[in-house]
Amino acid sequence: KEAYEKYISKFSDGKHKNEAKSKIDEFIQQKKEENIAWNKAKKQNTQKSYEEYLTKYPNGRYTNEAKAKIDKFIQEEKADNLAWDKAKKENTRNSYKEYLTKYPNGKYANEAKKRLEKEQRKILLLLGIFVFSSIVIYFYITPKTFYDKNTGLMWQDNKDAKTVQKTWSGAKEYCANLRLDGYDDWRLPDYNELLSIVDYTKYNPAIKSGFKNIASNNYWSSSPDVSGSSNAWEVIFNDGYTNYNDKSNKGYVRCVRGRQ
Repeated sequence: KEAYEKYISKFSDGKHKNEAKSKIDEFIQQKKEENIAWNKAKKQNTQKSYEEYLTKYPNGRYTNEAKAKIDKFIQEEKADNLAWDKAKKENTRNSYKEYLTKYPNGKYANEAKKRLEKEQRKILLLLGIFVFSSIVIYFYITPKTFYDKNTGLMWQDNKDAKTVQKTWSGAKEYCANLRLDGYDDWRLPDYNELLSIVDYTKYNPAIKSGFKNIASNNYWSSSPDVSGSSNAWEVIFNDGYTNYNDKSNKGYVRCVRGRQ
């Protein structure tokens, strides 16, 4: 363009004046078209849009900038792939949440959302809402415990809860030494706490829905019988009724932790 402008400046009435002007107009039009193509590429702001610009204008005014944008997309894709590989390897709710936090519009965002929903559904399978006597009782269950949100108590519910039998003092010692689900503050439940998991609408066993390991038999409470120092109260989960028993006798044990 500059060369044709110099020619016209030097030979304003030259033989090739009109041709020179035509070339200048052509350059101006090409510049306009390139600007339109570049603005379109920036607006779309994708690797493909910048590659299309470079295909049409390999030596254009914005070639270096387009190449830099493409390189950035390539690096981001590599980082995205690494983050996704890490999330898949860990395969947890937190790993997929971390990926989506960093790459909300990433290459694997939809798959991450699906897997996150799947993990959340697993948790929801452990959650329940039961209605009893118009009172909503919320609880959640793990393979080894039962947590009653209505009372705020977490109950032991592993296989020991239906097999271990101890004397009254042995039951208290067993619960004090219990390590379960990452907790070490277990204790023998008192009389009222043990009654809170009885369901009198059921029989053999008469216990709230959700418990998995149950013996339809007598379970020790930590409450002694005030009328006799050698006895303590127990709850019989065959029918939910209570009785006192000699502390030297053996009974089943279901430990508890939480509110007192």
